[in-house]
Amino acid sequence: MFQGIKMPRDCGQKPKAKLRAGSAKLRTTNHKLITKKAKAWHQESSWQSLVLRTKNHKLITNRAVSPLLSWVILVGIAVVLGTFFFNWARSYTADVSKDITEKGDRASCDYMGMYVKGLCQNTQALYMNITNNNDLRIESFSFRLYDVHKNAEAKDRNITLIPGETGSLSIVKQGVLSEFEIIPAFFSGGKRLVCEGRGVRITSIPFCS
Repeated sequence: MFQGIKMPRDCGQKPKAKLRAGSAKLRTTNHKLITKKAKAWHQESSWQSLVLRTKNHKLITNRAVSPLLSWVILVGIAVVLGTFFFNWARSYTADVSKDITEKGDRASCDYMGMYVKGLCQNTQALYMNITNNNDLRIESFSFRLYDVHKNAEAKDRNITLIPGETGSLSIVKQGVLSEFEIIPAFFSGGKRLVCEGRGVRITSIPFCS
């Protein structure tokens, strides 16, 4: 019955080709979708990994900075305490040395003495002879001059008198003096040291003839 009808050769192949094309297209679409999701997942994983690494880095950095800051604070405290102790020790040593020197200088005043003779005055000057009558050399004198109204004037004169030596002094002044004080002094360590306890006060000053 059908022997006279000829079927085309590709009649059964076209549906198969379309099916294969559709399947290939579906696979391509699925591949693209999977690739897109994989990329998205990879990007998300990379971002999460980056955030995690950043947090870990900050944590490690903070842990590393904390001991360093502690060391800096400890060193600063040590420097402050060391400076304070050094200044205190230096001040204490200087005070002790000064105290020893002053005690020695005050003890030296016990070996200083003098007496005054040949004393007279006029309205312009005061004249006297001073003798060193003790064991320590006198190197300077301090004067306190008082006029008849009890007004005071201070003067210093540098003159060296060895033990047993007598020297002449004239002090320039104005008016008439009612009394005066003379105090011996010496030099020690570059300082002028006045022996207040070894001074002489004279309340009667005659006029020069």
